Amino acid sequence: MAMKKERSTTRPGSSRKGKYAGLFRNPRIRTRSSAERVREAGPDRSPGTLGSPRRRLPGPIQFVLKLAGSWRLSQDELAGLLGFGPGDTAHAAALLTGKAELRGRDVRDRIAHLFRIRETLYSLFRDLEVENEWLREPHELLAGKSPMSLMVGGSMEDLLLVGEYVDEVAG
Repeated sequence: MAMKKERSTTRPGSSRKGKYAGLFRNPRIRTRSSAERVREAGPDRSPGTLGSPRRRLPGPIQFVLKLAGSWRLSQDELAGLLGFGPGDTAHAAALLTGKAELRGRDVRDRIAHLFRIRETLYSLFRDLEVENEWLREPHELLAGKSPMSLMVGGSMEDLLLVGEYVDEVAG
């Protein structure tokens, strides 16, 4: 009795074995890996960007930028949230564009508190418009001031006070 010759299901150059080997790869089409694309783009360029330097902003800075958009903050208000005074607006802008590094524990702590405040407000309101109104209206328990005015004042104590107040309101 003649034995049937078993057909190989792998294509040359394919490491996949089994019933579906070779179905997912066309040997005539050469695809480049992401490492090859980055190498071809050069050390300071990322693929797909025409001449722009590749910059990845740290996660805390990305959060602050998103927060600034959500809360509709001006550059001065954003600088105040991060603890910078009116004269440090340029440094705050450089920090937010990735031209300066995020250094110091104070700024990192402020961003962490802002994250917690934003997270609690989101769970409380779920509506950005209502959240923005609540942040900007005066509250009796904050001596008639708005949470936003306290936070952008630049004092870490006021930021902590707003955090405690938000926690208290959320229950």
